[in-house]
Amino acid sequence: MEFEYIFEKKIIVKINNEIIGSVILGKQTDNIFRILHVVVEEKHRGQGIAGKLVNFLAQTARKNNFNLIPVCSFAVSYFQKNPQFNDVLYLGEK
Repeated sequence: MEFEYIFEKKIIVKINNEIIGSVILGKQTDNIFRILHVVVEEKHRGQGIAGKLVNFLAQTARKNNFNLIPVCSFAVSYFQKNPQFNDVLYLGEK
């Protein structure tokens, strides 16, 4: 499985050069992005790939110093279950 961050647009995951899932981002500001959709191809669902995609995105956000606003229901649920990534969530003006 290979993950790729496409600058300010999305995260994709591939197996044998076939894209099997993605996280679609929407730019809020220069360093804040909304997580709009988390999608995994039907034949690859139920294997934890969506969680791995969001995990990779959270780590990418840390590394590249940007924040995330989960919008899609999967992303909202993922961050509720994984508070270790609270540091990458945008919580409003500080």
